[in-house]
Amino acid sequence: MSSIWLPNLKNRPELLRLQAGIFIDLGDLASAVAVYRSIIELEHEESGNYIEMGKLLLRMEDDEEGFAMFARALGYSSANPEALLGVGYVMQKNGDHDVALNKYRISAATNVYDGCLWNNIGMCLYAKGKFVSGISCLKKAAFLNPLEYKILYNLGLSHLAMNQLASSYHFLSASLSLKPNDGDILATLAIVLTRMKDPPNARKAYKKALEVMEKPDIEKMWNYSVFEFNDGELEAAREAVERLLEVVKIPENNEQEMMKGQAERIGLQIVEMMRMKNTEN
Repeated sequence: MSSIWLPNLKNRPELLRLQAGIFIDLGDLASAVAVYRSIIELEHEESGNYIEMGKLLLRMEDDEEGFAMFARALGYSSANPEALLGVGYVMQKNGDHDVALNKYRISAATNVYDGCLWNNIGMCLYAKGKFVSGISCLKKAAFLNPLEYKILYNLGLSHLAMNQLASSYHFLSASLSLKPNDGDILATLAIVLTRMKDPPNARKAYKKALEVMEKPDIEKMWNYSVFEFNDGELEAAREAVERLLEVVKIPENNEQEMMKGQAERIGLQIVEMMRMKNTEN
């Protein structure tokens, strides 16, 4: 009777990496992280292990431990471009753009052809109000990664910030063609179309954005309410305001409290305008 030989994974880092890769493909990131913990026990001085684990933790939105993994990687390889990119990303996400740019600058010295790096540099500059320099970096990122929808979306945002509506529309449309049901792209495109004085298509974009939302997005709902109000569609604006007020019935923070107050004021104004319109008729 034949028997099947099963390899012992516990002491084989290369097989454990294969196992982690399978978990990643299956979408089981927690199991992949657990496997990488075992790999690190075997190869605790290999910086690449900390980097891969850091990436997984960021995908799980555990920025604190992810940052710690990248920092440990830098302890073994102080100029590692991937680890610097990871540290910079966490800094950028927390609003520390100057420190992030410093990390990216060091990374770029040996990592010139990384589209993700140039995208992040571009968005740091965007956050600092340096739109022209930011667009230059984002275009380099788009050249390196032409099919990355996030880079095209960021270019659309940057051109919108400079009120370059045609360019913004071009990049947002390209981004939307790569990810057709993305609420952020659709809502931003609606803003561009509104400024281009195309209310019918702006309305379609807003409605599609609200339709594809996985959970209520207060900012998008507010923008749509204001759009309908400004366009004179009082009934649609009233319905949009009512839906918004239902979501922010119990505000979770000061921003929601302020938005609730503004929505209530617009709601009262809409009711008054509709009453006056009916009286005239």
